[in-house]
Amino acid sequence: MANFIVSQHDDRISKMILKATVVAASLFLITVFAMTKIIFMTTEGYYLEITEQDIITPRALGTICFFLGTIALMLMIALSGWTKSKQMGWFSSSIALVTLLFILLLTIEVSF
Repeated sequence: MANFIVSQHDDRISKMILKATVVAASLFLITVFAMTKIIFMTTEGYYLEITEQDIITPRALGTICFFLGTIALMLMIALSGWTKSKQMGWFSSSIALVTLLFILLLTIEVSF
């Protein structure tokens, strides 16, 4: 991200990569804080009484932000090759798609 901020690229793809980077970083930060809150709340000795209802919001927010952040990161990877050449664009897009499919395969429970 810092590389794009200091670079003088002002084309459409560079702007999209920068936006995807900012969105991914922000969503991953939200995920970290949501999941940290769950760890605090479920640790023995937490100063407040909690119920399962208290964990629903940070868990849902953390999960949604994690998946959206992953998609934004894959978008950033996919777009990065297009700044160099068409061949690198197809390569980086393919790698991003395969990576996203593997991540979804590993995180979603499917019974065969």
